[in-house]
Amino acid sequence: MNAVENIVCFLPTLWVYALASGNDVVAGSFGLLWVVGRILFTAGYIKDPQNRGTGYAIQGIGMLGAFGGSLYYCAKMIMNKYF
Repeated sequence: MNAVENIVCFLPTLWVYALASGNDVVAGSFGLLWVVGRILFTAGYIKDPQNRGTGYAIQGIGMLGAFGGSLYYCAKMIMNKYF
């Protein structure tokens, strides 16, 4: 996935995580991981397309962390409100 397609999924989940958890430091860390991963992905892709795996894995950790955290906090808010 290129960065433009990826950022459409990443930014909303990062914002939801930051707002729902109230922990800006962790949200910022996920954002930093994503940016560093995209830089490493691009640098690896320019040298040899086979070398992009490390950057992709790092940005994936940032994305999955933000996505998983936002799902957790949204589910927690729904459970607290209705159950």
